[in-house]
Amino acid sequence: MPKGPIPASFHYVLESTTFAFVSPSGESKENQVNPVRFFWTGMRIQIGLMPGMQKQVNRARDQRIAFTIAHPGNPYRYLEVRGHSGPLEYDVDDAIFNAISTKYAGGPMVLKAEGTARIGVTIIVDKYTFQDSDGIPSPT
Repeated sequence: MPKGPIPASFHYVLESTTFAFVSPSGESKENQVNPVRFFWTGMRIQIGLMPGMQKQVNRARDQRIAFTIAHPGNPYRYLEVRGHSGPLEYDVDDAIFNAISTKYAGGPMVLKAEGTARIGVTIIVDKYTFQDSDGIPSPT
């Protein structure tokens, strides 16, 4: 699997409103896979979590995480990232959540009870694999 920055040829997929699938390791090392909305900073992938939810509990236990996104018009073209999550950041001012909401809904959304904390997680890329538009997998 290649290491280093995600190729520029996949940035537009990361900037699209396609949902990605994340898979943190579960309590017994089983995977938990969920579709998520996310934000691409140009360098890092950010997701939002709610305290006490299973993804957050799993992430607190094990920082390894996999992230996969398929091209919205060609599912044979995809990007899979294997990495780890950076330190948990309480999204006190909802900056991460608002960036995600703006990307997917055109502006900030209200989805929580007043005073509920959100957690922002940055996925740090350790390695990645992909399949290009010709159906050719990346070198492993």
